[in-house]
Amino acid sequence: VRQRCGWFLDAAHAGTLRHFALDEGALDQCAQLVADETRANYPDLKVPYHSRWRHFETQHGDLAGVLPGNAEHVDDVRCRAALDLAFVSVLLDAGAGSGWQYRDLQTDSVYRRSEGLAVASARMFAAGLFSSDSGQSRQVDAVALEALDVEGLGRGLQVDEGNELPGLAGRVDLLKRLGETLASLCGPGQRPADLVLDAIGRGPVSADALLGHLLQRLNSIWPQG
Repeated sequence: VRQRCGWFLDAAHAGTLRHFALDEGALDQCAQLVADETRANYPDLKVPYHSRWRHFETQHGDLAGVLPGNAEHVDDVRCRAALDLAFVSVLLDAGAGSGWQYRDLQTDSVYRRSEGLAVASARMFAAGLFSSDSGQSRQVDAVALEALDVEGLGRGLQVDEGNELPGLAGRVDLLKRLGETLASLCGPGQRPADLVLDAIGRGPVSADALLGHLLQRLNSIWPQG
């Protein structure tokens, strides 16, 4: 990321950017704005990592409560469920546009954009939309993902004529391809969590190695072209 930012900075200095110009005189003001905003939100400067999990920590409570088991004593079941939820939630978050919203019926609160997609994904996960096992609904597996359709996911996301979500069909296709990939790797019972656990099951693994492991196995789910 820093390398590519450097390329853009060099292009700005050379005046070859087509759509933007750099005003270096405003950099100090910009930096001060960022610093002030950061200190206002995190006075101790202990800024939590940005991740999908931050979107689950809403003003009405932590949606990690949808996971099975005890948060104080994380076991294999809870760990696998958390990984499953993270996978589908991230893949669903491809931008929601400015018009779509999600009303969480359990808290009677409305969410939009990425936070709305996060809350919606957690509720769909808890309802068993991504599981083919009625006895273990809070999981994600290949069979359920392959069976997803636009109508079912649309209901879960509260999509209708007055609450449209851009790219709904594309999100369904992405999750279906994830299901197909999981099934091809280890069979229909395969879960997204297994991709992570397979990498770390043989001992400690670096973040770089884990990312490479996941990218290699998930390469086929992304749209081509």
